[in-house]
Amino acid sequence: MVKMNFAIINGVIYTVNKENEVIKNGTILVKDGKIEKISPETIKAEGYEIIDAAGGHIFPGFIDSHTHQGLFDGSVGWPGFDGNEMTDPSTPYVRAIDAINPEDSALIEARIGGVTTIQT
Repeated sequence: MVKMNFAIINGVIYTVNKENEVIKNGTILVKDGKIEKISPETIKAEGYEIIDAAGGHIFPGFIDSHTHQGLFDGSVGWPGFDGNEMTDPSTPYVRAIDAINPEDSALIEARIGGVTTIQT
């Protein structure tokens, strides 16, 4: 995976610090795939690709703490519905990890919508 350095500027940044600070027209520096700095000011970012988020809003990744994504893949029909075991009222041996479909289009749609973490 190629890690690049970039700076997101001019957007409204919603932080998740203890003050839940909202920064207007700030800068986020990302170095080697990790947030290096968040500033309420525009930073001169030499060596960083600039992403101008003017008019946009920047949120942390969303967490979906209860989902069935990856378990009910409608694109393949009934064989893709692996969310509930219908053959026995008690199935402690059935695990979602054995049924999840990483190619489920719902996972792509969630990522596009800003979801970065799921508990399925």
